[in-house]
Amino acid sequence: MSSTLFTLVLILLVVLCPARAQQIKDKWQRAYTGAESVIEINTSSLKFEPDYILRVQFRTVLSHAETLPGTSDTKYKMRLETIDFKLNEGRYRISETSLLDSS
Repeated sequence: MSSTLFTLVLILLVVLCPARAQQIKDKWQRAYTGAESVIEINTSSLKFEPDYILRVQFRTVLSHAETLPGTSDTKYKMRLETIDFKLNEGRYRISETSLLDSS
């Protein structure tokens, strides 16, 4: 398992799992702040699936709107992603992505 993936999973399990017990709907907690974006984790979305899969929803808010590939004027500023982590294999996949308008 890569050290970045291991660190992220460790943060999810140790720090954020107690918030899961509260069952608060759409509770976002900041995981990363950078010059170009802020990444937050929906702690109420943490879900353990069969076969050692942890499903988590991430929200990335960009500091500047980005143009949608293949278009000239369609822009987005927020990205919602649901990511499945295969904990026993150190792998992950993006299972769902939504791009939200900047307006």
